[in-house]
Amino acid sequence: MRTRPLVRLLVDRPLIESGSSFDVDVLLRSRSDTPTDYVDVTLTADVAVAIPQGKTVATRTAAIMPPQSFRWTPGRLAPGEHRQRVRFSVPPSAPPSYRAAGGWCRVAYVVEVHVAIPLWIDRRAHFAIDVAATPRMPEGGTALVATHAQGPTAGQMYIEASLDATELHSGEDLLGEVSFANVSTRRIRRVIVAIVGHEHTREPLRAANVIVKHLAVLVSGPPPEGESLPFRLALPTTLWPSFDARLFALRWQFEIRADVVLGTDVVLTIPLTIVRLVPGVEPPPRSHRAVPVGRQRLARVWAIVAQRIAAAEQRPIDEALSFDDVAGSMMASRGQIAMSIAREVHEGTLGTVASYRFPHLGLDLHLGARGLLDPLAVRGRYEPRAKAMRSRFTIVGRERAQLDAFFDDELLACLAEATSVELDDDLAQVRVAGSASSASTLETVVRSALHVLDLFAAAARRVPPPELMKGFENAWRDFATQTGGRFEAGRTWIHDAARGGFRFEVGTVWEPHGTTPTGTIVRVFIEPALSSSPSVEDASLSALAREELKLLFATEGFHASESEMAVFIRETVPDPAKLLVHVDAIASVLRALRGSTAAGPFR
Repeated sequence: MRTRPLVRLLVDRPLIESGSSFDVDVLLRSRSDTPTDYVDVTLTADVAVAIPQGKTVATRTAAIMPPQSFRWTPGRLAPGEHRQRVRFSVPPSAPPSYRAAGGWCRVAYVVEVHVAIPLWIDRRAHFAIDVAATPRMPEGGTALVATHAQGPTAGQMYIEASLDATELHSGEDLLGEVSFANVSTRRIRRVIVAIVGHEHTREPLRAANVIVKHLAVLVSGPPPEGESLPFRLALPTTLWPSFDARLFALRWQFEIRADVVLGTDVVLTIPLTIVRLVPGVEPPPRSHRAVPVGRQRLARVWAIVAQRIAAAEQRPIDEALSFDDVAGSMMASRGQIAMSIAREVHEGTLGTVASYRFPHLGLDLHLGARGLLDPLAVRGRYEPRAKAMRSRFTIVGRERAQLDAFFDDELLACLAEATSVELDDDLAQVRVAGSASSASTLETVVRSALHVLDLFAAAARRVPPPELMKGFENAWRDFATQTGGRFEAGRTWIHDAARGGFRFEVGTVWEPHGTTPTGTIVRVFIEPALSSSPSVEDASLSALAREELKLLFATEGFHASESEMAVFIRETVPDPAKLLVHVDAIASVLRALRGSTAAGPFR
């Protein structure tokens, strides 16, 4: 009686790689004398996708390669074993065998043996073949990504991360750094890092299915603002390599997730490629160094931008742009005007703030954001020529002619482009949001800031004296030159003059936001300062010092403190040289005080 033979399949190696050929031995064990028409041995490879859709499933199947078939005609099978060797080939582009628990997709390679028996039930046997991805070495390369390409944005949490490699193999360590900005905009429960594997389907539907997720908690609670947090994550020893099977692709990514309380999580993902190593070959060593992020990366970007601009400008050493590594700021100067550019979080956005410090302008100047009631409530308000400035800012100053001279059209246009501007007689702060992270954007902002520095230097030189003091400008300038002082045109004032070894200043005093002067002051500085204010009742004073001091106290408008003696004259002075009599009188008293031997150099 004829019987169907038993079928076995022997493969010449335990693992078959894409792009290789392999041999299989077909073994037929017959228990009786059985006739056969033929024996077909066929290799098929297909990819299948089955996506759950409620109570139904959306499916699609496609062949990876054409079937490979071999026909063997053993004829009549006598009792015993019969063997036939067959060779098959797997294309280099073929994906590896794949099936994951909880997955929607599979890739299968099957050898089918069909024994055709006349006038009897045929024997069919199916054998799964494991095909591995083509081995290769991981390529070098780091990654630096962020949630926002232009850096931190107002009201949105910002994540920036770097990895030491994006092509990895199973079982190795992944190193990187991550930093966070605008942390206060969200209530963060914790920060999680994870290696995530996805099935990305193309047919019958475009969808993604997570099949593997290896995670670790990086930070419990909110992360520190701007700080760089290093991490090391060990990859599992069994990971499918990345591949594309036409109907779907298996992809990997590194995920940083900020777990938000009562809100949408903030997630940053970095694509990874998992490769299969060449068996028995060690991969080349990696540096295991990630690109700096957070403040460290910004410091490097700022230093590079500062060097690039300084080399292009070729300014004198005292004016050239430089980078202070400790303060993390750039600095430059034009004459007596100094500029520093620093990073600053302003209204939830990381940007730059350029601070300009200059000698007192004397314009009674205040510039700030425009308020709703400013047109009604602000005294001395100045309406600039530029419409953009009028709509955004409120400017207050003493005289329109002085402000017109200071704010030329070019300076107004530059200030109008800034995110915010604050300006007074001693300091200007110009902020630009979202300009601190990108080297190209930062360089543009720094060049603009240097241009504004030049404009401020020119504007300070253009300031004229007040209308009531214009006729006396030459006399005041000449006196400043004679005494080694610095002339300030804005108030008609002389700073840091010197006479007889004493430093003094002379200036015209004005009503706040008014155009009427209230008088003139002569002030001599006591350096070093006294331990208490001078007094004629001080028993330690010499007779000469006491008499000189009495005469000063009898002078109208005189006052004294530990650090200065001054006389206020209730009128404007056309020629400050006439005030030297007060300077000499105060200097005489100070010399008398120094000449006292009772209690130290100033008694």
